[in-house]
Amino acid sequence: MNFDAPLVTVVDLAQMELQAMVPANDTPALAVGMKVALAIDGFGERRFAGTIERINPTTEAGTRAILVFIHIPNPDAALRGGMFGTGQVILVAGAPVPTLSAVAIRTEAGQTFVWTIENGKLARRIVTVGRRDDSAGRVEIKNALSPGVPVLAAPFDNLKAGAPALVRAATSPKAAGAG
Repeated sequence: MNFDAPLVTVVDLAQMELQAMVPANDTPALAVGMKVALAIDGFGERRFAGTIERINPTTEAGTRAILVFIHIPNPDAALRGGMFGTGQVILVAGAPVPTLSAVAIRTEAGQTFVWTIENGKLARRIVTVGRRDDSAGRVEIKNALSPGVPVLAAPFDNLKAGAPALVRAATSPKAAGAG
């Protein structure tokens, strides 16, 4: 018989806590008190509101993630211990950042780059990428590209730097058929 084993576990269903593993490189944007929108498995479109209560000071062993604790009011006792969910932190709007379509970003031999058209020729420009918004299909570009320079935003094979390139304005179906 084990004398140190708990006999009963008491859970206060009115106040729940979600433990979330957050990649360490995303935690600088987080702070105690930030709001979190939560989707809990099994609840369909229903969303729950939470607040970041604590952020661990170190990463979890064997991971590159930091444990974040989110307080969730549960007045109707719908949530139960052990459930799984996903969340989105509502960040304060900051200054706009330059982004490109994710399909414009290429990676080859460890280098991340985009194809641009400059002076009628293809140019391969190395870029440093930042945050990704997979739902919008956008990627932050940390180093500036020249303003107004067209970037190829479709997958093309066998492109070569210096090859001639031409940008044509898109035509609407009405303009194309009116001839």
